[in-house]
Amino acid sequence: MKKIFLVAFLACTVFLSVGCSSDEAERYVVPPMIKFNGRVYQDVGGPLTELPSDDYVKEKILYKVPHTKIPDKDLTTNFGKVGDEFYYSPHDPSAIYFVVKDEEGNFKHYCKFQLQSEIQYELGLDADD
Repeated sequence: MKKIFLVAFLACTVFLSVGCSSDEAERYVVPPMIKFNGRVYQDVGGPLTELPSDDYVKEKILYKVPHTKIPDKDLTTNFGKVGDEFYYSPHDPSAIYFVVKDEEGNFKHYCKFQLQSEIQYELGLDADD
């Protein structure tokens, strides 16, 4: 039942997601995701010009998988590139904020990635299973 829900959830997300990477959304079989601290985060869209608070820590993407796959190890993404930056709060694991830069490498805006518990379950990370 949960696998059926996950497939339906991912299919709906791909077709309904506008997100920060909306111009590239049609190229993705699965939505843009980042895996960090054993959790998978998914692009929920909407550019932000500042972080919600000052207690965020900067981290960098170390690995990239094809856009058709769900990231399977920490600091991995299925979009962007190795070296891209994001911010996380040690006190709030519910979201991370990906840094979007322009062609010259200057800050453009943040993109919120929300924790996706159903995706964690599919990857075998749910402690209740």
